[in-house]
Amino acid sequence: MSQNDPLGVCRLPGAVSRWCKTVAPADLAGFAAPGGPPRPELLAMAVISAAQTAMTVTTVQMSKTIEFPGVPIAPGDTLQGTATVRRVRPDKAIIIVEDICINQRGEIVARGETVLKAVSPK
Repeated sequence: MSQNDPLGVCRLPGAVSRWCKTVAPADLAGFAAPGGPPRPELLAMAVISAAQTAMTVTTVQMSKTIEFPGVPIAPGDTLQGTATVRRVRPDKAIIIVEDICINQRGEIVARGETVLKAVSPK
């Protein structure tokens, strides 16, 4: 960190963070609206979010775009969320992250982009 980059965002481009989760039946039930069917794509989003939290900078999410190619998620699947820093705007402390979630077969379950703002930890 420097005077021009007090939050340390300049060192982030190319940084990769990963998080894995093997899906249990209870996981799918936990991602359902009350009385509604399970929404496994929400589990994929949670895996991506968990990968982002492993970054070394405290951030606030400004926006997120995400798409789901339609690959089914079932109990026993292992999901891996990967967050890769693609661009940084140190003047605004903005971090652009590419998000991807794959299953154990390497199939893309979810992909998108998140815009984060680095903030000072409290």
